[in-house]
Amino acid sequence: MKKQMIAGAVLASCVVLPMTVAAETKPLDAMESDLFKCFAMTDEQKRLVCYDDISRNLAEAKPEKKELAEKRAVADFGLTHQTQSFDELELQAVKVEKNPSGDWVITMENGQVWEQTKEQDYRFRSNQPKVRIFKLLFGSYAMTEEGRTKKLRVKRIN
Repeated sequence: MKKQMIAGAVLASCVVLPMTVAAETKPLDAMESDLFKCFAMTDEQKRLVCYDDISRNLAEAKPEKKELAEKRAVADFGLTHQTQSFDELELQAVKVEKNPSGDWVITMENGQVWEQTKEQDYRFRSNQPKVRIFKLLFGSYAMTEEGRTKKLRVKRIN
């Protein structure tokens, strides 16, 4: 009986810790409650089925986490602490203007703001162009307007 209780406690701790990561899909209190219901079952087959159900729920939560991670990676694109490396992004600009020093400042629909870094002659064809931002060597970035090949060197400023 003691061995079963110790084994159950070890198993419970192994399941509860990963559940804290999956708390976005089900509150932790509810997950703990489900876990302890399984733990309290005396029939081994029913207990196993109960733990399998909890595991299945956790496995189903993982695709949502992947989507959240991808959204975060897009939001972080161009920042120095970027965790996932994208090579390029296509975004819609909502505002294109020049700052007091004459450099272009481009605000995207997702809230990102990019600024021209290299002095060069560049004119946007539209006030709200669709642009492609891509990595260059040594961590710098360039932007091109849809339908054009000329590059504008940029950096993310927010």
